[in-house]
Amino acid sequence: MQKEITKYLDAQIHVGTSNSVDGGVDYTHFVSHIQNSYLTDEKGSLMVKKKSVTIRSSDGNEFLVSESAAVLSISLMKILEEKEDGLIHLSDIASRTLAMVIVYLNTHAEDGLSEDVKWSFDHEFVSGKEFDVLTCFVLAADTLQKTCLFDTVAKKMADIMKNKSVEWARREFRIENDYTPEQEEAIRNENAWAFE
Repeated sequence: MQKEITKYLDAQIHVGTSNSVDGGVDYTHFVSHIQNSYLTDEKGSLMVKKKSVTIRSSDGNEFLVSESAAVLSISLMKILEEKEDGLIHLSDIASRTLAMVIVYLNTHAEDGLSEDVKWSFDHEFVSGKEFDVLTCFVLAADTLQKTCLFDTVAKKMADIMKNKSVEWARREFRIENDYTPEQEEAIRNENAWAFE
């Protein structure tokens, strides 16, 4: 079953970082959850064995997620309370991001994990991610109203932004500078403490 799990994760979780196929996330953290949540069919494909819901990403890909993981998101929980068919369309979250967020939800839904293990997972989840990937995660966490994911990603982003220049922030957040050089100088003089 380990081979099927690795194959599944390779297909569902790839986030395109240059370091590794899984973007720095260690598969061993997910093995027990997947073994408890999935069965393999005669073709070796993984099938959800617990009550599940289907989540469709903004680019039309569908993901099965256990209901116990889905209800960790306030938004998904509210949608599930109102819907009967179990299909949730998230028009703001692309497949690449959604696959990783589902891994996050599944791990946090796993029975018996201590807070220390979850903290370690959270730390590893954001380690080595590019800033634009973290931006997608924080936007997804906001959409899903998943506070602990939002806090984890926002803290990592704040750590990255620490001691960066205004120019760096403008470039990363794609903010156009509409100040004249004179206006910039006046702002720097008025708020000199911020530029020390």
